[in-house]
Amino acid sequence: MVTKYVDECHSGKYVRYLLRDSYRQDGKVKHRTIADLSSYSSSKIQAIQIVQEIARRWQDMDATVPEGIEELKTLCTMELRIQGHPKCNCIPQPRASVERFLEKAKVALPAALPHRGVKVATRKKLPTRRKTR
Repeated sequence: MVTKYVDECHSGKYVRYLLRDSYRQDGKVKHRTIADLSSYSSSKIQAIQIVQEIARRWQDMDATVPEGIEELKTLCTMELRIQGHPKCNCIPQPRASVERFLEKAKVALPAALPHRGVKVATRKKLPTRRKTR
């Protein structure tokens, strides 16, 4: 079995981030460097590590990480209004397929989120609300 991981190598005051493979050859564990990620920003390195962790948690699912994320995109909220004023956003019970991905990722959704009054705009709605300079 080949395992890919991000390795943090310290050399004095310098830190290198390497994407590596580990594998067995003649009964011994070997490591092979695939890429040097040292020039990447810390947010990109963290994103790679998150994707690897999600892939590890979803390895027994019959889906890739992008397919699982597409499935999770179907999650939504419902705005709860009392006397015409928004109070909170309720999260309905997710479908069984979404719930499996959440369980494997060890994510627990709250029943509701506080309403912050933030409006989300699509690309079509954005130009009409954009301020002119």
